[in-house]
Amino acid sequence: MEAAIIGSVLSGGAQYIGAQRQARAMEYNAQAVQNQAEYNAVVARNNAQAERQAVDFQNSVEVANRNRLIQKSQENLQIMRREAKADLAQAEVRFGYGGTFGDYVDSLENDAFEKELSFVSELADETTSSYLRMGELDRQATLITQQGDIQARNILFGGQNQANNLRNQAGNVRVAGFADMLGSFAQAASYSE
Repeated sequence: MEAAIIGSVLSGGAQYIGAQRQARAMEYNAQAVQNQAEYNAVVARNNAQAERQAVDFQNSVEVANRNRLIQKSQENLQIMRREAKADLAQAEVRFGYGGTFGDYVDSLENDAFEKELSFVSELADETTSSYLRMGELDRQATLITQQGDIQARNILFGGQNQANNLRNQAGNVRVAGFADMLGSFAQAASYSE
């Protein structure tokens, strides 16, 4: 009978100690899961930042190209205006003043105006396209950052949930171990009666 009592008490103690060790291991695992989630969240944010930097670089290239286009267009516009003035000056020298000269000069001026209008219209189309591309790149950059933040938050929440589940399981194992120990003590007490 004494052997049964001692065996029951030792068995209860062993179950309790085993449960406490299992619970501690679950808590360590919970901490590891949370640490991994925090690390993965940082990686997600860093990846999003790297993507954003690539899009920001594309945007800066677009800005530089647009600025070069505008500068080159201004230079070309000045050349066109100088050529138109030179054509008018040649016409004045050739025809003098009066007669059919007015019609010819009007025709040169209209031609120069049409060329300039066409050139400026083309420039407006190209710069508008550039602004639209820049707007799209800005939108993409913002979206990438937002998605990186959302992904990082989801990773953290998932890790916290998993860690909390493990901690709750650890608490349940501790309680079960304590209950098993009490049960074995009660069983040992029943042997002594």
